[in-house]
Amino acid sequence: MSTLTLRGIYPATLTPYIPSGQVNGPTLKRLVEAHLHAGVNGFYVGGATGEGILQTVDERLAAAKFVMEQVGGRCQVVVHVGAVAADDAVKLARAVAALGVDAIAALPPIFYKVPFDAVVDFYRQVASAAGLPLLVYYIPGLNGLTFSDEQFDELLAIDHVVGIKFSDYNLFVMQQLLERHRQAVVMSGNDEVLLPALSIGAHGSIGLTLNIMPGLYVALYRAVTAGDFRTAQELQHKANRLIAIILRFGAGGGSAVKPIMNMIGFDCGAPRLPLPALDGPQTDRLREQLTRIGFFNDPIYTGWAKDHG
Repeated sequence: MSTLTLRGIYPATLTPYIPSGQVNGPTLKRLVEAHLHAGVNGFYVGGATGEGILQTVDERLAAAKFVMEQVGGRCQVVVHVGAVAADDAVKLARAVAALGVDAIAALPPIFYKVPFDAVVDFYRQVASAAGLPLLVYYIPGLNGLTFSDEQFDELLAIDHVVGIKFSDYNLFVMQQLLERHRQAVVMSGNDEVLLPALSIGAHGSIGLTLNIMPGLYVALYRAVTAGDFRTAQELQHKANRLIAIILRFGAGGGSAVKPIMNMIGFDCGAPRLPLPALDGPQTDRLREQLTRIGFFNDPIYTGWAKDHG
Protein backbone atom coordinates (compact mmCIF):
# COMPACT_ATOMS: atom_id res chain seq x y z
CA MET A 1 0.00 0.00 0.00
CA SER A 2 1.30 3.46 -0.94
CA THR A 3 1.46 6.12 1.75
CA LEU A 4 -0.40 9.43 1.93
CA THR A 5 -1.15 11.68 4.87
CA LEU A 6 -4.58 13.28 4.69
CA ARG A 7 -5.78 15.07 7.78
CA GLY A 8 -8.46 17.65 8.38
CA ILE A 9 -11.05 19.45 6.29
CA TYR A 10 -11.29 18.92 2.51
CA PRO A 11 -14.31 20.53 0.84
CA ALA A 12 -15.84 18.36 -1.89
CA THR A 13 -15.51 21.34 -4.18
CA LEU A 14 -18.47 22.60 -6.18
CA THR A 15 -18.14 23.17 -9.91
CA PRO A 16 -19.50 26.61 -10.82
CA TYR A 17 -20.85 27.12 -14.35
CA ILE A 18 -21.38 30.16 -16.53
CA PRO A 19 -24.85 30.44 -18.15
CA SER A 20 -23.67 28.55 -21.25
CA GLY A 21 -22.81 25.59 -19.03
CA GLN A 22 -19.01 25.81 -19.20
CA VAL A 23 -16.89 25.59 -16.06
CA ASN A 24 -16.61 29.02 -14.44
CA GLY A 25 -12.88 29.21 -13.71
CA PRO A 26 -12.78 32.66 -12.06
CA THR A 27 -15.55 31.79 -9.59
CA LEU A 28 -13.99 28.39 -8.86
CA LYS A 29 -10.64 30.05 -8.15
CA ARG A 30 -12.27 32.66 -5.91
CA LEU A 31 -14.04 29.92 -3.96
CA VAL A 32 -10.79 28.00 -3.54
CA GLU A 33 -9.03 31.11 -2.25
CA ALA A 34 -11.83 31.88 0.22
CA HIS A 35 -11.72 28.32 1.53
CA LEU A 36 -7.96 28.51 1.95
CA HIS A 37 -8.39 31.67 4.03
CA ALA A 38 -10.97 29.77 6.11
CA GLY A 39 -8.25 27.26 7.01
CA VAL A 40 -9.18 24.16 5.02
CA ASN A 41 -6.49 21.52 4.64
CA GLY A 42 -7.09 20.63 1.01
CA PHE A 43 -9.64 20.09 -1.76
CA TYR A 44 -11.51 17.14 -3.26
CA VAL A 45 -12.34 17.96 -6.87
CA GLY A 46 -14.85 16.35 -9.23
CA GLY A 47 -16.74 14.20 -6.76
CA ALA A 48 -20.51 13.84 -6.46
CA THR A 49 -20.76 17.38 -5.06
CA GLY A 50 -18.67 18.67 -7.95
CA GLU A 51 -20.96 16.83 -10.40
CA GLY A 52 -17.95 15.07 -11.89
CA ILE A 53 -19.77 12.05 -13.28
CA LEU A 54 -22.14 14.42 -15.13
CA GLN A 55 -19.27 16.15 -16.95
CA THR A 56 -17.07 15.26 -19.88
CA VAL A 57 -13.48 14.24 -19.23
CA ASP A 58 -12.34 17.60 -20.64
CA GLU A 59 -14.64 19.52 -18.29
CA ARG A 60 -13.41 17.55 -15.31
CA LEU A 61 -9.81 18.17 -16.30
CA ALA A 62 -10.52 21.90 -16.72
CA ALA A 63 -11.94 22.12 -13.19
CA ALA A 64 -8.91 20.30 -11.79
CA LYS A 65 -6.57 22.69 -13.63
CA PHE A 66 -8.33 25.75 -12.22
CA VAL A 67 -8.05 24.39 -8.69
CA MET A 68 -4.40 23.44 -9.09
CA GLU A 69 -3.54 26.86 -10.51
CA GLN A 70 -5.17 28.65 -7.58
CA VAL A 71 -3.80 26.33 -4.90
CA GLY A 72 -0.26 26.76 -6.19
CA GLY A 73 1.14 24.08 -3.91
CA ARG A 74 -0.31 25.55 -0.70
CA CYS A 75 -2.32 22.43 0.20
CA GLN A 76 -3.19 18.96 -1.01
CA VAL A 77 -5.56 18.32 -3.89
CA VAL A 78 -7.39 15.04 -4.43
CA VAL A 79 -9.25 14.57 -7.73
CA HIS A 80 -12.10 12.14 -8.18
CA VAL A 81 -11.74 10.28 -11.49
CA GLY A 82 -14.51 7.66 -11.23
CA ALA A 83 -16.71 7.33 -14.31
CA VAL A 84 -19.33 5.05 -15.81
CA ALA A 85 -16.80 3.97 -18.46
CA ALA A 86 -13.54 2.60 -17.06
CA ASP A 87 -11.66 4.03 -20.05
CA ASP A 88 -12.77 7.54 -19.06
CA ALA A 89 -11.60 6.98 -15.49
CA VAL A 90 -8.21 5.75 -16.72
CA LYS A 91 -7.86 8.66 -19.15
CA LEU A 92 -8.70 11.20 -16.45
CA ALA A 93 -6.40 9.51 -13.92
CA ARG A 94 -3.45 9.88 -16.29
CA ALA A 95 -4.32 13.48 -17.09
CA VAL A 96 -4.66 14.69 -13.50
CA ALA A 97 -1.46 12.87 -12.53
CA ALA A 98 0.30 15.02 -15.14
CA LEU A 99 -1.10 18.12 -13.38
CA GLY A 100 0.73 17.17 -10.19
CA VAL A 101 -2.25 16.43 -7.97
CA ASP A 102 -1.50 14.71 -4.67
CA ALA A 103 -3.95 11.83 -4.95
CA ILE A 104 -6.98 10.52 -6.78
CA ALA A 105 -10.22 8.86 -5.75
CA ALA A 106 -12.79 6.82 -7.63
CA LEU A 107 -16.26 5.47 -7.19
CA PRO A 108 -16.45 1.75 -7.87
CA PRO A 109 -18.17 0.74 -11.12
CA ILE A 110 -21.68 2.18 -11.21
CA PHE A 111 -24.98 1.27 -12.88
CA TYR A 112 -23.92 -2.18 -14.11
CA LYS A 113 -23.95 -4.90 -11.45
CA VAL A 114 -20.47 -6.33 -11.75
CA PRO A 115 -18.84 -9.01 -9.57
CA PHE A 116 -16.34 -8.01 -6.93
CA ASP A 117 -13.35 -9.22 -8.95
CA ALA A 118 -14.36 -6.68 -11.64
CA VAL A 119 -14.40 -3.96 -8.97
CA VAL A 120 -10.86 -4.95 -7.96
CA ASP A 121 -9.74 -4.97 -11.59
CA PHE A 122 -11.25 -1.51 -12.11
CA TYR A 123 -9.29 -0.08 -9.19
CA ARG A 124 -6.10 -1.76 -10.38
CA GLN A 125 -6.46 -0.13 -13.80
CA VAL A 126 -7.15 3.33 -12.41
CA ALA A 127 -4.41 3.14 -9.77
CA SER A 128 -1.87 1.92 -12.30
CA ALA A 129 -2.78 4.63 -14.80
CA ALA A 130 -2.12 7.45 -12.32
CA GLY A 131 0.64 5.95 -10.20
CA LEU A 132 -0.72 8.11 -7.38
CA PRO A 133 -2.21 7.37 -3.97
CA LEU A 134 -5.85 6.39 -4.47
CA LEU A 135 -8.90 6.51 -2.21
CA VAL A 136 -11.66 3.97 -2.77
CA TYR A 137 -15.04 5.68 -2.53
CA TYR A 138 -17.47 3.76 -0.27
CA ILE A 139 -21.02 5.08 -0.64
CA PRO A 140 -23.49 2.17 -0.51
CA GLY A 141 -26.50 4.44 -0.15
CA LEU A 142 -26.02 5.63 -3.73
CA ASN A 143 -24.42 2.74 -5.60
CA GLY A 144 -25.74 -0.16 -3.53
CA LEU A 145 -22.28 -1.73 -3.08
CA THR A 146 -21.23 -2.86 0.38
CA PHE A 147 -17.90 -4.50 1.13
CA SER A 148 -17.10 -7.17 3.69
CA ASP A 149 -14.01 -6.97 5.89
CA GLU A 150 -12.25 -9.35 3.54
CA GLN A 151 -13.20 -7.27 0.50
CA PHE A 152 -11.89 -4.11 2.15
CA ASP A 153 -8.68 -6.07 2.81
CA GLU A 154 -8.39 -6.94 -0.87
CA LEU A 155 -9.05 -3.39 -2.04
CA LEU A 156 -6.51 -1.92 0.37
CA ALA A 157 -3.91 -4.43 -0.82
CA ILE A 158 -4.01 -2.99 -4.37
CA ASP A 159 -0.86 -1.07 -5.29
CA HIS A 160 -1.32 2.68 -4.65
CA VAL A 161 -4.64 2.29 -2.79
CA VAL A 162 -4.15 4.16 0.49
CA GLY A 163 -7.58 4.35 2.06
CA ILE A 164 -11.30 4.95 1.88
CA LYS A 165 -13.60 7.91 1.45
CA PHE A 166 -16.32 6.56 3.75
CA SER A 167 -19.82 7.93 3.08
CA ASP A 168 -22.09 5.75 5.17
CA TYR A 169 -23.89 6.03 8.52
CA ASN A 170 -22.69 2.63 9.73
CA LEU A 171 -19.78 3.85 11.83
CA PHE A 172 -19.26 0.38 13.23
CA VAL A 173 -18.04 -0.64 9.77
CA MET A 174 -15.77 2.41 9.78
CA GLN A 175 -14.41 1.52 13.23
CA GLN A 176 -13.67 -2.04 12.15
CA LEU A 177 -11.94 -0.73 9.06
CA LEU A 178 -9.78 1.58 11.16
CA GLU A 179 -8.97 -1.26 13.54
CA ARG A 180 -7.95 -3.68 10.78
CA HIS A 181 -6.01 -1.14 8.72
CA ARG A 182 -4.20 1.23 11.04
CA GLN A 183 -2.06 2.69 8.25
CA ALA A 184 -5.01 3.41 5.94
CA VAL A 185 -6.50 6.85 5.45
CA VAL A 186 -10.22 6.96 6.31
CA MET A 187 -12.02 10.21 5.50
CA SER A 188 -15.61 10.78 6.63
CA GLY A 189 -18.02 11.72 3.84
CA ASN A 190 -21.23 12.30 5.82
CA ASP A 191 -20.99 15.78 7.31
CA GLU A 192 -23.87 15.29 9.75
CA VAL A 193 -21.91 12.58 11.64
CA LEU A 194 -18.42 14.07 11.35
CA LEU A 195 -17.94 14.41 15.12
CA PRO A 196 -18.72 10.76 15.92
CA ALA A 197 -16.58 9.69 12.95
CA LEU A 198 -13.63 11.71 14.24
CA SER A 199 -14.19 10.38 17.74
CA ILE A 200 -13.61 6.81 16.55
CA GLY A 201 -10.53 7.70 14.55
CA ALA A 202 -11.50 9.09 11.12
CA HIS A 203 -8.71 11.30 9.82
CA GLY A 204 -10.85 14.12 8.51
CA SER A 205 -13.75 15.08 6.29
CA ILE A 206 -14.52 15.27 2.59
CA GLY A 207 -18.03 16.68 2.31
CA LEU A 208 -20.69 18.71 0.54
CA THR A 209 -21.56 21.26 3.23
CA LEU A 210 -17.89 22.09 3.79
CA ASN A 211 -18.41 24.40 0.80
CA ILE A 212 -21.01 26.41 2.70
CA MET A 213 -19.46 26.63 6.18
CA PRO A 214 -15.78 25.68 5.98
CA GLY A 215 -14.90 27.81 8.99
CA LEU A 216 -17.31 25.85 11.18
CA TYR A 217 -15.80 22.52 10.19
CA VAL A 218 -12.24 23.79 10.59
CA ALA A 219 -13.18 24.90 14.12
CA LEU A 220 -14.87 21.54 14.80
CA TYR A 221 -11.83 19.57 13.66
CA ARG A 222 -9.48 21.74 15.71
CA ALA A 223 -11.70 21.35 18.78
CA VAL A 224 -11.56 17.56 18.45
CA THR A 225 -7.78 17.52 18.04
CA ALA A 226 -7.53 19.74 21.13
CA GLY A 227 -9.79 17.41 23.14
CA ASP A 228 -12.53 20.05 23.47
CA PHE A 229 -15.50 17.83 22.72
CA ARG A 230 -18.04 20.21 24.23
CA THR A 231 -17.19 22.87 21.66
CA ALA A 232 -17.06 20.22 18.92
CA GLN A 233 -20.54 19.03 19.89
CA GLU A 234 -21.94 22.57 19.77
CA LEU A 235 -20.44 23.07 16.30
CA GLN A 236 -21.82 19.74 15.04
CA HIS A 237 -25.26 20.74 16.26
CA LYS A 238 -24.97 24.06 14.39
CA ALA A 239 -23.89 22.27 11.23
CA ASN A 240 -26.78 19.86 11.50
CA ARG A 241 -29.33 22.65 11.77
CA LEU A 242 -28.24 23.76 8.32
CA ILE A 243 -27.94 20.23 6.96
CA ALA A 244 -31.49 19.44 8.09
CA ILE A 245 -32.70 22.40 6.03
CA ILE A 246 -30.87 21.58 2.81
CA LEU A 247 -31.95 17.94 2.93
CA ARG A 248 -35.58 19.09 2.71
CA PHE A 249 -34.94 20.43 -0.79
CA GLY A 250 -33.99 17.16 -2.46
CA ALA A 251 -31.09 15.53 -4.31
CA GLY A 252 -29.36 14.70 -1.02
CA GLY A 253 -28.99 18.40 -0.35
CA GLY A 254 -27.41 19.00 -3.74
CA SER A 255 -30.23 21.19 -5.05
CA ALA A 256 -29.90 23.70 -2.21
CA VAL A 257 -26.12 24.12 -2.12
CA LYS A 258 -25.66 26.30 -5.19
CA PRO A 259 -28.55 28.65 -4.28
CA ILE A 260 -27.01 29.07 -0.81
CA MET A 261 -23.60 29.81 -2.32
CA ASN A 262 -25.26 32.42 -4.53
CA MET A 263 -26.84 34.00 -1.45
CA ILE A 264 -23.43 34.45 0.18
CA GLY A 265 -21.73 35.85 -2.90
CA PHE A 266 -20.54 32.92 -5.02
CA ASP A 267 -22.64 32.56 -8.17
CA CYS A 268 -22.11 28.89 -9.04
CA GLY A 269 -24.84 28.66 -11.67
CA ALA A 270 -27.43 25.90 -11.88
CA PRO A 271 -26.90 22.22 -11.10
CA ARG A 272 -25.97 20.03 -14.05
CA LEU A 273 -28.93 18.05 -15.34
CA PRO A 274 -30.53 15.75 -14.35
CA LEU A 275 -30.02 17.30 -10.90
CA PRO A 276 -33.06 19.51 -10.23
CA ALA A 277 -32.73 23.27 -9.72
CA LEU A 278 -34.86 25.14 -7.19
CA ASP A 279 -37.51 27.48 -8.57
CA GLY A 280 -38.17 30.97 -7.23
CA PRO A 281 -40.66 30.04 -4.46
CA GLN A 282 -38.42 27.16 -3.32
CA THR A 283 -35.42 29.51 -3.14
CA ASP A 284 -37.49 31.98 -1.13
CA ARG A 285 -38.46 29.22 1.33
CA LEU A 286 -34.82 28.18 1.58
CA ARG A 287 -33.75 31.73 2.41
CA GLU A 288 -36.52 32.04 5.03
CA GLN A 289 -35.46 28.84 6.76
CA LEU A 290 -31.80 29.87 6.73
CA THR A 291 -32.73 33.23 8.21
CA ARG A 292 -34.66 31.46 10.95
CA ILE A 293 -31.51 29.70 12.22
CA GLY A 294 -29.46 32.90 12.00
CA PHE A 295 -27.37 31.64 9.10
CA PHE A 296 -26.66 35.01 7.49
CA ASN A 297 -25.69 36.78 10.72
CA ASP A 298 -23.68 34.09 12.51
CA PRO A 299 -19.94 34.40 11.77
CA ILE A 300 -19.39 30.68 12.34
CA TYR A 301 -21.59 30.03 9.31
CA THR A 302 -20.73 32.82 6.89
CA GLY A 303 -17.88 34.84 8.39
CA TRP A 304 -15.39 33.14 6.05
CA ALA A 305 -17.22 34.50 3.00
CA LYS A 306 -17.50 38.18 4.01
CA ASP A 307 -14.25 39.26 2.39
CA HIS A 308 -14.52 36.97 -0.62
CA GLY A 309 -18.20 36.85 -1.58
